[in-house]
Amino acid sequence: MFVLPKPLLVVKATLGIPAVRRAAAFYSTEGLNLQVDQTDLHLKIQDAFTKVASETLTEVQGRVIPEMLTTSNGVLVRAKTGTGKTYAFGLPVINEWLSDKNFGKQDSVHTVVINPTRDLAFQTQRALDKVWKVSAPRNNRRGIDLCVGQMKYDQIRRGVNGRFKSAALVATPGRLLDMLESDESFAKSFKDLRHFVIDEADVLCAHDFKEALLAVVSRFKENHQDPSLLKVTMFSATMDSNTKELARKLMGENYKYIDVSSGPEVTDNVQQSLVTTNSLFESFAVALKLLIEKLDATNGKVIVFMPNIKTTDFFYCLAKEVIDEYYGRKAEVYTLHGDLSQGARNRNQVRFRNARKGVLVSSNVGARGMDFPGVNCVIQLGVQYETASHTHRVGRTGRAGSTGESISVLTEHEMFYAERLKEEGHEFEILEKPEITPDFEKQMISALRDIPSDMNQMITSLLGSYGSVPRIEKDGDPKSLALDCGDLYQKFMGEGNLPSVKAVDLDRFRVSSRDAEGVFNVRGNLRKGFNSGGYNNRGQRNFGDRNEGSYKQRRFGNGYGGNFERKNYGNRRWDRNNKF
Repeated sequence: MFVLPKPLLVVKATLGIPAVRRAAAFYSTEGLNLQVDQTDLHLKIQDAFTKVASETLTEVQGRVIPEMLTTSNGVLVRAKTGTGKTYAFGLPVINEWLSDKNFGKQDSVHTVVINPTRDLAFQTQRALDKVWKVSAPRNNRRGIDLCVGQMKYDQIRRGVNGRFKSAALVATPGRLLDMLESDESFAKSFKDLRHFVIDEADVLCAHDFKEALLAVVSRFKENHQDPSLLKVTMFSATMDSNTKELARKLMGENYKYIDVSSGPEVTDNVQQSLVTTNSLFESFAVALKLLIEKLDATNGKVIVFMPNIKTTDFFYCLAKEVIDEYYGRKAEVYTLHGDLSQGARNRNQVRFRNARKGVLVSSNVGARGMDFPGVNCVIQLGVQYETASHTHRVGRTGRAGSTGESISVLTEHEMFYAERLKEEGHEFEILEKPEITPDFEKQMISALRDIPSDMNQMITSLLGSYGSVPRIEKDGDPKSLALDCGDLYQKFMGEGNLPSVKAVDLDRFRVSSRDAEGVFNVRGNLRKGFNSGGYNNRGQRNFGDRNEGSYKQRRFGNGYGGNFERKNYGNRRWDRNNKF
């Protein structure tokens, strides 16, 4: 039985400026105090918003709604994550639907909203649909439809090409561009499109969707009766040169810029903390102990973010075993990542949203604009390709007037990532790491004995994640990061069991044959001439006490594409071909 760890001690030291801050309530809208009935929105929208959200507008809503109701130009908005951006653009758009007497007969889609992920598209559609269903006329036949991956073409065409065109289409860029280029009748259904909204614009730019977005707008204008009537609105939690360049290309030089953000791009009512560990294995153990402690709080809800899909699978199975043993059915564990079918992703999101106490183990797919009420803590393990991911992950807590906590768990060799975040204005309170006893290590490893796992794939995926981080050779210690991955494998699989890795995957970390000895089984020949120097006395690794029989050889190539899966999970179905 797992025992509850002692509460963490807080060390009176900070990385950057002291970070313990608490902002006014989410709906107080400091400096505005604008009520929805003080706007020029249709009375039905005012009533609907009051029922489904609040009487008071957030700051971004109070600033953006009046602008969108009056401007004929585009709008670029910078607003912190978790501040109500969906209704900031959604309410003015719905207002146009109610104000136009001929709206029900129009032979064109009115609005297109672009989201970076299917999950965020589903969430946006649901949020807008709540207001539209309450405020729409009784004889309304136009709805808010989806255009995302895994949906059948006929299912997408039904709303867009049907007798009653979609009032709004919420889409991901790849699928929308595919439909526009492959179906001429589909493309002509946007001949009088009025609004093109890009949500999470910084994310879309970072993931090289910029050209797809430009191509989509080009197709819209080619088929438009009057392209000058098309208004573009962009929302972004961060503002970099790529986002501004996209805004100029889509809106020209005369767009309106609204900045509802200052300092770090996260809400001020989230306290950020940092725990530093000596190894990846210790990071996994620390994250697990933190999770147990936070769950013990009244109705605790925690999201654990992992570096990639494989590590998400692994930690999900680890947490599932431990939480089941400690809490039983009082705290469920769910997972969210790009290898799940959309049905499984939707089910897990709904169940976690509705849970009073629970855990969501997620890859980055759950970080972008997702709204999970009641999350009081976010735990982040490891580094990300882009520091903007940290901002979005922190934004999953401290929402809708509540306070929250974000804890980053980094090894000593990953601290370059914390320095980058510090340079961008993030502030961390330093936490003392909990004690990881040999008994706890044994319990943690023992929890995985019944999971048929492919640790080798996880190690390869970790190397790939490290290798994709920009400027890692300049800011970090690539060799130490790579060797730590090998040590992680031996900690879970037993000393002497080495992961099999291609030489080319180690060459970019400047790992020599001497470095790899006793750490990796290398397939191929490593480059010669590298300096093998100093990785914490490679010959002196201590893997802790281990009892004979505590370790069981894992079999490989299981269930859903070699990922981790606990036996008999019942209603969870997995699809290895569904990737974001």
